Amino acid sequence: MPPEVLKRNQKMCKGEIEPEASGRHLGLYNSLKRLKYFYGTEAAIEVESEEGEMTSFTIRFPYDLEEL
Repeated sequence: MPPEVLKRNQKMCKGEIEPEASGRHLGLYNSLKRLKYFYGTEAAIEVESEEGEMTSFTIRFPYDLEEL
């Protein structure tokens, strides 16, 4: 993923910006909103990338084994 796209996605995952009106990256934004709705502020999506090599998304949310 190009560095400028990575930086934009990282900012969006931190809640610093919203997706453009063109609807690009809307799936990532909606996924984050749903995680936060169900799991609160502890939920997060992190993105890392090395252009031409790999892109990694990490999804974090609270999980309690006691409730199962």
